[in-house]
Amino acid sequence: RLGPGHGRLRPMAGADDEPLPDAIDRLVRVGERFVRELRWSADDIRRFADSAGDANPMHHDTAYAASTPIGGLIASGTQTVSAMMGAFATWFTRRDDGIVRDALGMGFTFALRAPVRADEPLRIEWEVVAREYKPKHRGFVVTARGTASTPAGVALEAEGTGLVRPPPMETTA
Repeated sequence: RLGPGHGRLRPMAGADDEPLPDAIDRLVRVGERFVRELRWSADDIRRFADSAGDANPMHHDTAYAASTPIGGLIASGTQTVSAMMGAFATWFTRRDDGIVRDALGMGFTFALRAPVRADEPLRIEWEVVAREYKPKHRGFVVTARGTASTPAGVALEAEGTGLVRPPPMETTA
């Protein structure tokens, strides 16, 4: 049990004239890069499109999709965007390095550049380009830029912002 005056969280160090504690500083670093590789089958694409409410025949009808200039089923843009956001969230909440983190997505922008075909390898890459410590939130507002690429080139470009911090401390009032 905490004594008097310890029931509320206080901002941690982090002012310009005060170094951050190592436990906070290590949460995320500018220049960190992370990669996820995946491949979606035609059935994966159909299931995702169904769950997203996307009835576009390019995601469902093999014969129709084959008759188009693209030449086959393609993943919904929503599917590729979701995979990008999932990779972002997974990286910033990982535990494999012994650091426990919480993360909340704050905003994303995406530009779809090319289709992702069924059974085509997809490589998702993100790089942390900025971090700003926010004492009020006991963590960093992080900006990362990323791409999702197939062997044919970049299919999607993205920028994401999120809050990365240690998990909330348990307190008693």
